[in-house]
Amino acid sequence: MIESKKSLFEYVVYDSENEEKFAKSFESNNSVKLYAKLPDWFKIPTPLGSYNPDWAVLIEVDGKDKLYFVLETKKNIMFDELRLKERAKIECGKKHFEALGTEVTLEDIDSFEEFMEEKVVL
Repeated sequence: MIESKKSLFEYVVYDSENEEKFAKSFESNNSVKLYAKLPDWFKIPTPLGSYNPDWAVLIEVDGKDKLYFVLETKKNIMFDELRLKERAKIECGKKHFEALGTEVTLEDIDSFEEFMEEKVVL
């Protein structure tokens, strides 16, 4: 676990080396306002079963707050190599938030740097 100033808790528990890197990156990036490692009970419903993202992160983009659910933060993940059902759950989760019409999105990523480059103009 690492000490946290931007999480909901004083310490963040991580499950892997890559999750540790994400937590440290969330802590050190000025655009990240708040983040949380999501508990196992936090589920996004899909027609194929529930899905549990790894993180929720609130980022300031162009002066506005944007909430992302980040999942599959496993080093060297390749989307095409995920099992078919897992890929389908991710796509259902994305569609779930699109249908809600909110500013919340679901992202499947494995690199904090790529995520920030895509979401935040540096």
